Amino acid sequence: MPLAWYFKKQWEKEYGSNGKWKTYMCNKWFDRETFLDYFATTVFRCPCTMKQAQLDRGHFSPDLQCNVIDRKCDTFHRGALHCVKTGRPS
Repeated sequence: MPLAWYFKKQWEKEYGSNGKWKTYMCNKWFDRETFLDYFATTVFRCPCTMKQAQLDRGHFSPDLQCNVIDRKCDTFHRGALHCVKTGRPS
């Protein structure tokens, strides 16, 4: 909690002193995290081949900074011929 030092007195007043607010905040965070998607299961695997990435338009799209049309890949990915981005942000 980056602002715990700022909100400490307010949280002690609301949730109790002697660090009870810390327990409350941790439990609240834990409960919230259990209902979110797990990162490892939500990120798509990288395509094995360029052809697979080109055919799987639902999961991957061409990277506008590095693609076969412009061939400007050396800026970010030296030596690459074509880059794709996942359709699901991480």
